Amino acid sequence: MADHAARWLPLGGALALCLLLYLPSVTAFAGQGDVAKFQLVGPALGTAHPTGYPLHTLLSHAAARLAPDRSWPEATNSLSALLTALTVAAVGAAARALGARPSVALAAALAFGAAPAVRGAAAVAEVYPLHLLLVAVVLGGLAAHASSGRGMPLVVATLATGAALAHHATAVCLLPAFAAALAGRPLPGSRVRRLATLGGALLLATLPYLYLVERSYAERVTYLESRAHSAAQLADVATGGPFKGHLARSGPAELLSHRIPWFAAQALSGGWWLLPAGLGGLYWARGAARRALVAFLVASALFLLLYDVPDLEAYLLAPFVALALAAAILVERLAEALARRLGRALPALAMPGLALLPLLASAPVEPSEAARAREVATLAALAGTPRGSALIVLGHDRGLTFELLRAQPPGSPGVGVLVVPEAALDAPFLLGPVARHLAGSAPLRLPPDDRALARGAPLFLADPDEALRGRLVALGFPLEPQAGSSLVRLAAPAAQPPPLAFVVEELEPAGPVDRALRRILEPSFDPTRTALVVGGETRRGSGGSVEAFASEPDRIRIEASVASGGGWLVVQETLRARWIVRVDGVEAPSFQVDYAYPAVELEAGRHVVELERDRRPFSWSRWLASPWGYLVP
Repeated sequence: MADHAARWLPLGGALALCLLLYLPSVTAFAGQGDVAKFQLVGPALGTAHPTGYPLHTLLSHAAARLAPDRSWPEATNSLSALLTALTVAAVGAAARALGARPSVALAAALAFGAAPAVRGAAAVAEVYPLHLLLVAVVLGGLAAHASSGRGMPLVVATLATGAALAHHATAVCLLPAFAAALAGRPLPGSRVRRLATLGGALLLATLPYLYLVERSYAERVTYLESRAHSAAQLADVATGGPFKGHLARSGPAELLSHRIPWFAAQALSGGWWLLPAGLGGLYWARGAARRALVAFLVASALFLLLYDVPDLEAYLLAPFVALALAAAILVERLAEALARRLGRALPALAMPGLALLPLLASAPVEPSEAARAREVATLAALAGTPRGSALIVLGHDRGLTFELLRAQPPGSPGVGVLVVPEAALDAPFLLGPVARHLAGSAPLRLPPDDRALARGAPLFLADPDEALRGRLVALGFPLEPQAGSSLVRLAAPAAQPPPLAFVVEELEPAGPVDRALRRILEPSFDPTRTALVVGGETRRGSGGSVEAFASEPDRIRIEASVASGGGWLVVQETLRARWIVRVDGVEAPSFQVDYAYPAVELEAGRHVVELERDRRPFSWSRWLASPWGYLVP
């Protein structure tokens, strides 16, 4: 009976953490940045940035449906709290499988769950709690199989690995752990059972991505960032899309001077007790369990060192799972030594208590008062915007809050939102679509759902500060304050708006997104002469000119004249929906330039280029032919 009760001890500790620690941190208010995005895409059945996270999206949608009286932020934030609590329970169960006594397993689970970074992840809608749960289940299954030889834990670990591959790209770090755990031993069970397990894992790794295909061909989707209009595009999204350019781009000097010191500092600050205790536990671990933990930690460390993105700190949480399990091995040996000297009762009580010491450090959780104030201000701006017009929001983080609250019922039907990067103030041609819309020469398309706003419809800014007002006026955008409102209306610019299309004479490799943006912002960069393209080498032509254009919501027609050396026509519209590109009446291959715009290669002479919205239903032949390569976000 006592042993049966001890088996449920880690689960009880996880539930206590959820009730006493995680749930009180959950707010009912809109976040910003990617938090707002994941509060939106699940309930609204949209898609997020690559890898698309279809498994997390469907779980978020279920959470919102099961709690219809809760706001989307509260429902999705609560899902993160629940997933984190289950991860804590899985860490405790895995520690038991590694031979830790109940009190030590509970201490490992509580110490992991009390870490500030874990508490921060549990408070907001993000993809990391689900990833941590799957990692904990896989490592726990491998540990249980290594210690007992039973086949069922390995089946669970295999299926969880398949599910992880349909979620977060760093799940590839689990594959070396599998190889190490099973090195030199056959998979248990009959051949039919092994094939069924591997087949189930393959289905879990692939079937959720069909959601991206279905959403890509749906008539109306509130928020669609990752798309799968072709097999090649789906494969690119599933493997990380443009973020793959951040992998292995640091040279040896940068690794030694920057990346390795950063990695060590983050590992110590995020889980200072886990790193030394986990490394010590690896020394005492034995057999297949040790090989699996070491392989996962080495693969994760290499990934973190070679992958260079600004928000990499959250990726350290998965290695913390493995370190917590290894730490349990070391603490078990310590508990055994203390029990011989002090008896079993004192260590059993002291260790779970000591494991809660990380609670003394504050977690990165936004105060609910700040979230409430942001939501109230956003709702007021949306309510004050007339139907048929749109709000221009500078900045990705702030803009996603507007997108969320516009879509969450009752929302603001008829009001558009256009998120413009702050860098647009340093590269005025990025504001070209806004200028052309206000001048009446082209309608404004509003990603990510690609709705077209009638040309000349009013555009507003929400409570811009004096610095922003001054910069916009200097760029040629007159501002008209609205009586009794914090909104400011943008008037038609006095100067001629930038061209909709132009024939460039040079293609230049783009590189990763952040480096491409820095190139675009260089004073010497001329977008009408040079276009940045992913992959390939520098190519040069002779350029040309655009003689005329006509832009409608579903069709763009351009007449271009190209010099004898040929060139590439760039259409400076952020086109995310499906389009058919025709040159002189014949469908032509297109590609993406400047990470945003479609382009097509033209031979010398005069040409008529048409872009027409493609409303054809899904077709296997077209999907496999991959005609929309430029549409990868």
